[in-house]
Amino acid sequence: MSTGNAIPTRQENEDELARILASQTFEKYRKLRELLERLVKDCLDGKRVNEDMLGRDLFGKSANWVPMEETVVRDGMRNLRSRLKQYYCAQGHSVAVIISFPKRSGYAPRFSYNPESDAEEAVRRISENFSHTFPDVMRCGAIVTELEAWIAKHPSYAPAYALLAESILSCVMCGEASAFPMPEALVRAEAAVKTGMELHSELWRLHVAAGPPLLPVRVGEGG
Repeated sequence: MSTGNAIPTRQENEDELARILASQTFEKYRKLRELLERLVKDCLDGKRVNEDMLGRDLFGKSANWVPMEETVVRDGMRNLRSRLKQYYCAQGHSVAVIISFPKRSGYAPRFSYNPESDAEEAVRRISENFSHTFPDVMRCGAIVTELEAWIAKHPSYAPAYALLAESILSCVMCGEASAFPMPEALVRAEAAVKTGMELHSELWRLHVAAGPPLLPVRVGEGG
C-alpha cells in the first residue's frame, strides 16, 4: 500500500466501512451506523445527498419539513464525527484507511490512508518490553521514557496513555523513589489518564488506571 497522495480504492473504503459498522464504538448507535453507511455508499456510487433527503430518509421527517428550523441532521453529523474520532483514537487507530467528515464540507466523506497504521504494534512491543523488565524499576524507567517519546510523535492513540499510566503506577508501587519520585510520578500518571479520557472516554484500561475518582492519590492541585 502506498500513502502520500494516493487515494484508497473502493474496496479498501468498503472494507473500512464494514469494520466501523461492526466496531464496539458504533454497536449501540444504530442511527449513526445508518447515517454513516448511507453517506459512504452514496458517495462511492456517485450520488449526492443533502440535509432534506437525510431528514426524510433517515430521521423520519415529513416531506415538507424545514431543515433550517430543525437540527436533527446536523446533530447526527456532529455525533457521527465524535464517534469516528473515538474509533480512530482506539480500536481503529491501526487500520489502513480513515473515513472522515471535515466540518463545513457538506455530507461527502473523505477517504485517506492512515499515516499511523503501525501504532498498535508499537505500543504492544513497548508493553511487552515493560512486562519482561519489571520489577527492575530503573530499566523500566527507560521504557517509560521511550513510551512518552512515542506518544509525543503519535498523540492521538488513547491506549498508549493507558499503558503509560499503568506503567508509572506500577513503578510507584515498588517504592523506587529515585526513578519515580512522588508526587511527580503521580502527576505524570494523572495527566496521561486525563489526556486518554479526552480522546476515548470509554476505554476500560483508562478507567482501571484512574481508580476512584481519578487516581488513588490526587496531587498538584493546590497542595
